[in-house]
Amino acid sequence: MGTRIVTVLGRLLLAGASVGAMAGCEAGKCTTGEACSKTCPAGQAGLCVARGICECVVGGGGAGGGGDGGVIDTNCRAVQPGELLINEVMTDGEGRDEDSEFVELVNLANEAVNLDGVRLLEVGDDRAKITFQASCLPARGVAALFRTPEASVFHPQATLVYDLGGASFSFPNSTDYQLVLQGPQGDLFDQFAIPTALVASGISVNRSPDFMGPDIVGHDTFGAPASPGRCVNGGTFDTGCMPGNVGGGDGGVVDGGFPVCDPPQPGALVINEVLVDGAEGGSAESDEFVELVNLSAGPVDLAGVTVAKEGDAPSITFEGGCLPGRGAVAVRKGGNDAWIFAPVPSPRPVGTSSLRLTNSADNTLVLVDRAGVELSRLTVPQAVVKQGVSANRTPDLSGAIVARHEDLFGGIPQSPALCPDGINSYADGCAAPGGDMGPPADGGVDGGDGDMGVGPDLGPPPCDGPGAGDLVLNELLVNGNQGGSSETDEFVELVNTTDRAIGLDGLVITAQKDAAAPEAYATFRGGCLPPRGAAAVRRTVETTEWFPVPDVPPMHEAAGTRLTNGDPWTFRLMDGEATLNTLAVDDGLYADGISATRVPDLTGEAIQRHDAAYPGTMSSPARCPAGGRYSAGCPE
Repeated sequence: MGTRIVTVLGRLLLAGASVGAMAGCEAGKCTTGEACSKTCPAGQAGLCVARGICECVVGGGGAGGGGDGGVIDTNCRAVQPGELLINEVMTDGEGRDEDSEFVELVNLANEAVNLDGVRLLEVGDDRAKITFQASCLPARGVAALFRTPEASVFHPQATLVYDLGGASFSFPNSTDYQLVLQGPQGDLFDQFAIPTALVASGISVNRSPDFMGPDIVGHDTFGAPASPGRCVNGGTFDTGCMPGNVGGGDGGVVDGGFPVCDPPQPGALVINEVLVDGAEGGSAESDEFVELVNLSAGPVDLAGVTVAKEGDAPSITFEGGCLPGRGAVAVRKGGNDAWIFAPVPSPRPVGTSSLRLTNSADNTLVLVDRAGVELSRLTVPQAVVKQGVSANRTPDLSGAIVARHEDLFGGIPQSPALCPDGINSYADGCAAPGGDMGPPADGGVDGGDGDMGVGPDLGPPPCDGPGAGDLVLNELLVNGNQGGSSETDEFVELVNTTDRAIGLDGLVITAQKDAAAPEAYATFRGGCLPPRGAAAVRRTVETTEWFPVPDVPPMHEAAGTRLTNGDPWTFRLMDGEATLNTLAVDDGLYADGISATRVPDLTGEAIQRHDAAYPGTMSSPARCPAGGRYSAGCPE
């Protein structure tokens, strides 16, 4: 029988005592989850958090009180795929291994999530190492779980409930192994492969970049042996891993966390485009945005930067992260999952937005840095406001005049985070839509002197056109498993098998159900797929995964094709009338959350279920079958 663990570090008042000093009640007489005898501060009482360990918690039962053992917060939504990842693992601890080994999990969502039913397993062992019960991991929270609960580390502090199952919590030191994080329905949340070559006593293995990167490296790569519950630089994920956070370190990050970047200077970070009157049915406000563009060549620090309507409290606040050189972001109402970045930073800046713009009056927006210094301002006159049409500077980026986007740029209604053509990014240069884009030579991005260093070639970055066999449709998930939105989990994987970047502009992925006519699944607009790069192409640009992430991820238009589970599907990669690659999957291969893949990988004509071809796995979107990346040679 497993041991039920209730971690309560987030509810302890540690005045006069450290966690380590709480030795617990009489050994072997304390039962998990029950009240126990302990002298506690006012408002607290003893709770047995694990067999033989009694600690003071808010709401505990009290000495001999027989209470409910404390209150566990379960008021949070269910965790979804893509939100919970394994980030760091200590596989060979110093001293007694099992006591110092840990697994670190991170919540990438900007809200608390309920981990009820989530399981951690080692591939090849059906017994879970950890099974979570109903409890909440805070927004952007990190939990480093040890075999003994008093050693576990949480930032921000949290109360989690979990069982240690029949599998040993220890990890192999002399063989490659892989951990799998399963969702409540058995769907694959994450895979974390650890090669023997990275195992070293007292040194953990960690994602690179920290918290969201595809590679696994020894933690000493970051200059420290481990960082349980924290960023690799000692900061905390919920506050952006920025300099000055609790935990030491100077905040400098070479390949993880939020990198250190220079603060923005007045005139270098500008408000350029604003959509005041959104056009999204009953949710028009969620469609409205404020576009910020970094005019400098290097990244700028967004921590503490705010946007406010003149005279009001800030409606947009950035908590941390860097906006790349010549990068742009369109900030919408709500969390940063709704924001549009071009290029997409890794990791993405975080912040909050309660954006509310007024259709019937002028809107003056003011951008200031953390010290309150004004960086930029823009007034959108009421006469310019039109539903679904943004207001834009003219000349673009530098002008003081504001007019309707469609009047300035060939009828195009808006271009959030992109050049006025709505296709290219400022980092790559702006092509004129339909001829003259409007801005004169002394402003905007027109290829003239004084532009942002883009140079005369304003088209997509140079890369080769695809040849026969260069691009492969390799893996397909038809039967997604993401609660009520399983369609957003489905994907078709596209892999560049060459050592050179391949242009995707104009390529189309078509989907054909049984004997029906083919339909467009995705149509690419611009951009390059890096050497040995891969993409898990989903129904939207925002949910498509790229490994490695291109400097400017190619855009694609989704045609809304719905993949039904009971039919055979044939996918084709088309270049005009030419078929570059084909992937056909029979309906007998479909299973909930399990993809179909080529065998051998990339080259095979045989198509098998992923878990049959690679036992212990369910899918590997944009990655090698074992979870590595193609650009790194698929390390096992």
